[in-house]
Parts: sequence; C-alpha cells; structure tokens
Amino acid sequence: MSNQEIFSKQERIDILKCVFHELHSIRREDEAFENKFAFAVCSILLALSAYSLKGDLSFDNYAKLIIILVVSVMTLLSMWLLIRHNKRIQVDCQLIVRIEQCLGLYENELYISKEQIKALGNNPFASATVYPTKLQSWGSGGVYLSLSPHLMSVMFCGVVAICAVYIK
Repeated sequence: MSNQEIFSKQERIDILKCVFHELHSIRREDEAFENKFAFAVCSILLALSAYSLKGDLSFDNYAKLIIILVVSVMTLLSMWLLIRHNKRIQVDCQLIVRIEQCLGLYENELYISKEQIKALGNNPFASATVYPTKLQSWGSGGVYLSLSPHLMSVMFCGVVAICAVYIK
C-alpha cells in the first residue's frame, strides 16, 4: 500500500500545512537565536574592552598576547558558529519553498486570475500567482544577507577588544 492510498489529497495538504507552520516557527526561533548570540558575544567583547581600558591594569607582553589570542579565537569561533547556523536557516527556507511549491502557491492563475491583477493595476505583482516566482530562490540566493550585520558586529567588537588590550 503506497502513501497515496493511505492519505487522501486533503490529508496530505493538511500535513504539509502543519510542517509548513512548524518550519516557519523554527526559522523564526533560529533567527532570534542568531540575534541573541551575536548580542551576547559583542557584549562580552565590549565589556572586556571597557574593563581593560578603564581598569588600573597593566598587562605585560605575554599577558597581552594570551588575551589577544583568546579574543581572536572567540571572535573567529563565534563568526564560524553564526555562519553554520545561518546555513541551517537557509535549508529551512528552501524546505519552506518546496512546501509552497507542493501547495501550488507558485502555479499560474491558481487563486489569482490575470483579469484580477489587471483590475488592480498590476499591483503588487505582474504574475498571476499567490507568491511571485522570484521568491522560489529564497534560501539559496543572497547567501549571508541576513547574517552580515551579525558577522560585522562580532568582527568589529573583536577588533575593538584586541585594540583595547594592545593599547593598554
């Protein structure tokens, strides 16, 4: 007995809708994690910078070297973890697009006719699909677009921490 015989078409659509909702929830949680993780790392690095500049500490060259190495490793490891985590989000986005394709949201004139689009003045999209066809590349194009601010802020805070320790 195949899956097509076990589940009706409506049951399969209902299952896809549940998976679709769950994937969107997971994607939002993953993006929130990226925000929290980048904020935490930047906070630690900036706190180290402020403490080393403000405190009455004097580091010898050996201590500076160790602190700079630890900060460098922490910064690079954080950036690597953010990139790996973002690749997982991209896979989630691609799965969401596949489910949208299965549900027919990119099929021409499935829910919207060309006449309805013309009546609306071609707004918001020229094609008669629920989603514009260019959204099918979600998760595969613009690889680190949403991740760039996180990477840049972690890198910037790492450089600031290194400079603060080196100056002191």
